[in-house]
Amino acid sequence: MNKKIFGLKNPASTLTAFILFAVTLLVSPMVLAAVHNFSISANTLPNGQLGYALGGSTAEAVIPGPALFVKQGDTVQITLTNNTAFEVGFSVPGLINNNTAKAKPGQTQNYTVHANKTGSFVYHGNGKELLGLFGALIVDKKNAPIDSYINDDGGIVPVTQADLDKQFILFMVGSTFWGTEISGDGTHQKPLWANPNLGAVENDLVRFHVLSVGPGHTFHLHAHRWLKTGTNTVIDTKLLDVVQIAIHLLSKQAVASVRVIGNIIATCSPTWKQACTVVSRSKLLVVTEPVW
Repeated sequence: MNKKIFGLKNPASTLTAFILFAVTLLVSPMVLAAVHNFSISANTLPNGQLGYALGGSTAEAVIPGPALFVKQGDTVQITLTNNTAFEVGFSVPGLINNNTAKAKPGQTQNYTVHANKTGSFVYHGNGKELLGLFGALIVDKKNAPIDSYINDDGGIVPVTQADLDKQFILFMVGSTFWGTEISGDGTHQKPLWANPNLGAVENDLVRFHVLSVGPGHTFHLHAHRWLKTGTNTVIDTKLLDVVQIAIHLLSKQAVASVRVIGNIIATCSPTWKQACTVVSRSKLLVVTEPVW
């Protein structure tokens, strides 16, 4: 005999389905939010500068430090071992950090960072960044396009991770650029060190992350434009001031683009070869936003 409760023929099955639906709603954000564990060491380079290394004791310390890629909502857990003669730390201005303590020489500290918003963020050694302890933490959206660029006709073209051919990290430190070349999916990284020449193949889609450490700089690309972060406003100049700022840029059909904190697209002139080697005219996307 079928019993009816509130007009339902099978209330037990309906209640079970409702509970499963409610649990799914509660659990799904937790399932989607990943926890990333990185073991990083601070080492002294042969020239006396400092650098971060990712991995075991034999890993190479580089400037800038290894780029870390996560998604919005993820948790980043850092185990930092200090192999230098200075007290150093790990901090990401602009995101939620749970520990500001420094590791003394020979000690290890644990840090947790919550990637609560998207953007390119500087991580640094709490006072030793001008010696080389800095790198980039890239927080992308979990879904939807990660960036966009301005087409020749002024249209905004969305870009997904799978669309990228390569990426560049560029840090402005005093009068020096420090760089890293990265594969489109972020899995392979090649240190380019100081004032590198950047290259790509025609029709490559290249994403740039441009950040600043130290004294302020005005970032400008001649004959280039990009989108101000979170808006459809087109700009061509960004002040990277004493606070650290990241720039994100995307390039299409050539070698160079820069990513500023924010979204920008521009066209790379064949005569502009200061920070990139241009194969032909390229479409660029730039993103700009302050990190602290």
